[in-house]
Amino acid sequence: MLITFPFFSELIPLSPEISIFAIIFLAVLGGLVGPKQKWVVFLNAVVPVIALGVFEYYAVYTYINLTPEMPKHVMFFWINQVLALTFFFATYLSVKMARDLFSQKRKDKEGS
Repeated sequence: MLITFPFFSELIPLSPEISIFAIIFLAVLGGLVGPKQKWVVFLNAVVPVIALGVFEYYAVYTYINLTPEMPKHVMFFWINQVLALTFFFATYLSVKMARDLFSQKRKDKEGS
């Protein structure tokens, strides 16, 4: 996202400020990860689901609507596809972490 944004900013319907804020938000959220803060674990389970939907939508939209003769559009498709796949794995891992954290909390309550 960070590296490719300047090259494809005209194909993204959001303003550059919103896109840059989203990139910074993801970096800060990733830095806050820790098992002590339950709200961060919850956010880390929700944000990849949203990002997966957004990037896969743009990949499908690019594939269907933009002309493949332009190499920039083909690259935009593949970058969105790779980002969607990355967020797919991030969704899996973050939901797994949330599940483990909340099931451990439930075990602690049952054990007391």
